Amino acid sequence: MIQPRSSVKQHMRIILLLCLGIWLPGCASLKVHDARGGHPVALTLCQKGEILLQRSTLYFGAARPDGGVVDAVQWGQFLADVVTPAFPDGMTWFDAQGQWRGSSNRVEQEHARLIVLLHASDAATQDRVDSIAESYQRAFAQESVLQERAAVCARF
Repeated sequence: MIQPRSSVKQHMRIILLLCLGIWLPGCASLKVHDARGGHPVALTLCQKGEILLQRSTLYFGAARPDGGVVDAVQWGQFLADVVTPAFPDGMTWFDAQGQWRGSSNRVEQEHARLIVLLHASDAATQDRVDSIAESYQRAFAQESVLQERAAVCARF
């Protein structure tokens, strides 16, 4: 079947738009590989007056395997003993609610706390972030602590 010329043009436009939708995002994001593991990382360009920092967000579940919870006193002590010495210049934390599927394969809902740290992007600092997560896991018998990292531009 021969299609009218306008229909062919319309199909060509759709194909062109689809191709651009696939190719352009790849062109817009510049990726390089980090020196530690060869993993791709995105480059972030900061504006005048901003500095490039790493933002680490750690997600701490409060439910304990024994049925108890990490209460406000225990949390405060953890902040004072572990987090503040590792990042004395400051951090932000807040309460949250979350859910996840653990090793039991059940979706579990629990009270959670998040810590947001802005810091230099170097191995020694990342080791301090990792140490916080490991300390929490040991102290409160946690299966895991979720860690999220991103390059951010900040202005103080």
